[in-house]
Amino acid sequence: MRTTAIIFLLILVQSRVFAQETLTLEQAIDRALSKSISYKKNKTALETSQWRYREFQSYLKPQVKLSGNLPMYRKESVPVFQEDGSIQFRNVHQSQNDITLSVDQGIAATGGRLSLSSVLNRADNFDLRTSNYGSSPLIIGYDQPLSSFNELKWAKKLEPVRYNEGMKEFVEEREEISLNTARFFFDWMLAQVNLEMANSNLSIADTILMIGEKKHVLGQISKDDLLRLKLAVIYSRKAVANARLEIKSTSVRLRSYAGLGESNGFVLSLPEEYNIFEVNVEDARSMAMTNSQIAVELNRRLLEAQQNSSKSKKESGLNANLSVKYGVTNVGDNIGDAYSNVQDLQTVSLGFSMPIIDWGRQKAKRKSADAQLKLTQFSIVQEEENLKQQVVAVIEQFEMLQELVEYTRSADKISQNRFDIATKRFMLGDIDITDLNIARDEKDQGKQDYIRALRSYWESYYLIRKLTLYDFENNRKLTI
Repeated sequence: MRTTAIIFLLILVQSRVFAQETLTLEQAIDRALSKSISYKKNKTALETSQWRYREFQSYLKPQVKLSGNLPMYRKESVPVFQEDGSIQFRNVHQSQNDITLSVDQGIAATGGRLSLSSVLNRADNFDLRTSNYGSSPLIIGYDQPLSSFNELKWAKKLEPVRYNEGMKEFVEEREEISLNTARFFFDWMLAQVNLEMANSNLSIADTILMIGEKKHVLGQISKDDLLRLKLAVIYSRKAVANARLEIKSTSVRLRSYAGLGESNGFVLSLPEEYNIFEVNVEDARSMAMTNSQIAVELNRRLLEAQQNSSKSKKESGLNANLSVKYGVTNVGDNIGDAYSNVQDLQTVSLGFSMPIIDWGRQKAKRKSADAQLKLTQFSIVQEEENLKQQVVAVIEQFEMLQELVEYTRSADKISQNRFDIATKRFMLGDIDITDLNIARDEKDQGKQDYIRALRSYWESYYLIRKLTLYDFENNRKLTI
């Protein structure tokens, strides 16, 4: 009867397992890279970076604009100063309309701005029932800051770097998602294996207790050994309860992070197949210093510090602006007159500002920006060195882990075989309960060590990819 019940239970458990979906590490990562909130945030950040760069590129192209006032109507009393200094109020009933078509182009090399424009004005006096037109068919203008900070020139240096940084951040975050998914996957896998081992140990403990009770009746084992067998059953049941709690918490973490949902039931498949390959340390360091996101970030930070230093120096002295306009203009009672017999239009202005007494404020701003530039340079040197050391450490760890996985795999198989033999020997009475418990603990430890070694291997695998943005297994750069 007991044998029949056990067989029925095994069939029931097996049927439930087959009803569940098998989930591999690769499938979990693929889900996370398409369904997870982290991926969606990463994709949105990429789109933000792309649109920001497109906005910058638009500033390098001619800007065509139509502007005007249609109409600007006035009906009011306004004060008018007289020759004797008195003020009289006059009723005004008029409308002014104007429209301007302009084309502007920034010049990055000089920081100036070139413009072409065409203007048409109309003024209506409703009291006098008159209308006048004014036109400037063509005006060529150029504004040139003198000794001022050239914002467009620095934008041409910085924005492509920021755009490249955004692309690198997307690829790096993708590897970070893969890394975190692998961690959560193996946490769940370890909990799943622990539950399997706990159930197996409980089944074996029940069987051994049943045999031990018979042996105790026959006087083949002592009362103390029988109590130890009963304690083993209690501890096994406790281990099953703990394993069930752990598998719930670890499964929730992976489901939530990878976007697996709550409805699907999964059985994780242990990723025992992997490629053993060598990573050249110098190649990895070179990739980390030229291809990684942090390398681009350090370059961007240096450029920003140089920009701030240049800006503080340019803004602390003489600031002048030269504005030149040349074109044609005319007025008339109708539009035709306004566009015929045009006259020259010429304007030149030179504005400037210069601090006389500022109590050292401009000097302090310059010195502060220079000090910040030096601090940034020192920080970059330190972070570059830290990055090189981190890459070397991870690669050395990766190489050792490839061997460690093989060692722990062999130890897992050996400890499992040893436990099977120890179980048979205990049933035959060749060993006592202490030796059996030792074999069981070694079997459990061997399986756990093997899974932990696999976890560390895949963590190092994705960490190398993240730090270098390079796939050394297939010899290619990681791109979008």
